[in-house]
Amino acid sequence: MVILLNGEKLDVTLENEKSVSDIIESLTNELNKREIVITSITVDDKKYDIGEKELKGLSIEKINVLEVEASKKEELVETLLEECKKVLGNISNEIRKNSFKHAKEISELLSWVKETLETINRLSFFDLTEARLITSTIDQIISYTEDKNRDINRYGSIISIIDSLTKYIDAVRLKFSTNYSISRDEILEAVSESVAILPEISEAFQMGRDREAFDKINRIISVLEICSVYLKKNFINFSDVEKDDIGKLYEGINILLTQIVEAFENSDAVLLGDLLEYELPDKLEKYKRIILKG
Repeated sequence: MVILLNGEKLDVTLENEKSVSDIIESLTNELNKREIVITSITVDDKKYDIGEKELKGLSIEKINVLEVEASKKEELVETLLEECKKVLGNISNEIRKNSFKHAKEISELLSWVKETLETINRLSFFDLTEARLITSTIDQIISYTEDKNRDINRYGSIISIIDSLTKYIDAVRLKFSTNYSISRDEILEAVSESVAILPEISEAFQMGRDREAFDKINRIISVLEICSVYLKKNFINFSDVEKDDIGKLYEGINILLTQIVEAFENSDAVLLGDLLEYELPDKLEKYKRIILKG
């Protein structure tokens, strides 16, 4: 059997691998060490989905050629995110032009964006619990799209929210970049600005300014993600006691973010406002204190 990786023959010695699935698993483990992910699998000119159960039943003794395509994680994420931006832009333009005349197609495209972002989430080096807010938003837009009795007065708000999602995509792209870096002073400034705008989010929701509220939540989420990346990249510079504090704080932030997302999903503006205005500021201040020590 010949194994091709991106068109080049691999010189490998098989050991305990009995099926195509076994080979893919071994190859995946090796590629992961180099931040490379498998994107497609072809067995004797037949394409298979990654993780497809049928691969377990394909004995290597009956296979002539196994073709595997793979990409660097950063390159794959870049491609997927760019495609998400294009799709969201097309959806926004379609609603502006034809309202929800093609609601079924819009719903299908939104589902693809959601699934793609979930895939990117799984590829992330750190836990992007915050991304649940984005997929939750997409779920709500899908529900609105599929509702035949949808409120036409919300069309403008829906378009604004879809446009806002592209900002999140740009933020994710930045954080996946190997060249991404941020200084200590920039982190501290961003955290201080976040604390200042927290009370404004609850007010924006109460006044019906959904896009403004969503944009500010997105900014808060972006800052929290940046803090996480900064702490992980500089983890070795902290003392053992500080490392323990970082672990507890990171866990606490993720729990709080989960509560924020659930409140958002349930359209509970009161709880959302309380969490952002009274719970999150304390944790952001703790971030500042830890970063100042690093």
